[in-house]
Amino acid sequence: AVPTAEELLAAVDGVVIAVPTDAHYACARQALEAGKHVLLEKPITRSLEQADELIALAQAKGVHLVPAHVSRFFPEFVAARDRVNKGAVGTPAAIRVYRGGKAPQGTEGWFQNLARSGGVILDLAVHDFDWLLWTFGPVERIYCRSVRMGAEARDVPGDYALATITFQNGAVAHLESCWMDPLGFNIAFEVAGSEGLISFDARAVAGLRITGAVQASGTNRDASDDPFYGQAKMFGAVLQGAAPTVSAQEGRAALALALAAEESANTHRVIVMDPATASV
Repeated sequence: AVPTAEELLAAVDGVVIAVPTDAHYACARQALEAGKHVLLEKPITRSLEQADELIALAQAKGVHLVPAHVSRFFPEFVAARDRVNKGAVGTPAAIRVYRGGKAPQGTEGWFQNLARSGGVILDLAVHDFDWLLWTFGPVERIYCRSVRMGAEARDVPGDYALATITFQNGAVAHLESCWMDPLGFNIAFEVAGSEGLISFDARAVAGLRITGAVQASGTNRDASDDPFYGQAKMFGAVLQGAAPTVSAQEGRAALALALAAEESANTHRVIVMDPATASV
């Protein structure tokens, strides 16, 4: 054991930060100021201003701020993106994404404290905002509605969110995030295009389907396919001098889209994305 965080930071090469969202900024800032590479849980911060400060600090210190967007390491998400880029569905037109489960439990109920966590939009949907940006490119506009289970005013961001996203390339995505699913955690997606369909449902046994043919089965993974292992391996490579596969700017772009969804849910308005923050 060491008596202070400063002494601990002096003894390590990198830092993994997996604390409640509202503590991301302070913890990451301390590690970056010590000149350490940082793997930072999503969303990287609670505001774009905080994200910009951390990104600038990392650049000034010559270290990497790496967002922990673990969907980049799920074999099915990686394979689907690869197939889309190779034209397996032709021109993508419609995308549907679902991610949900039971409400998470945290110390002092911080997940349910919207000011701290951002609710299901910032804590859960941000995974899929990142994958959608990574796969389909910049977003033009977003509209989101959300409800909070048990709240007196239910029509506020909280436990369930449904977003409609229009990309600059004309594709449209429907994204559903839920902390109210009694069956437990699940992720699923469909990508429909001019030449075919790609689909995946983690509750099914078939794995990734491409216009009816089963591909990239997710049911028989070995340890090297585990997405969290893949993410840790990537960060280990960063500590050895490699470039991260997820950049801080990509983490910022996912945060910007999540914050736009949160604003839309609060105001019931369509939010047009600033082209400068729509993607990277």
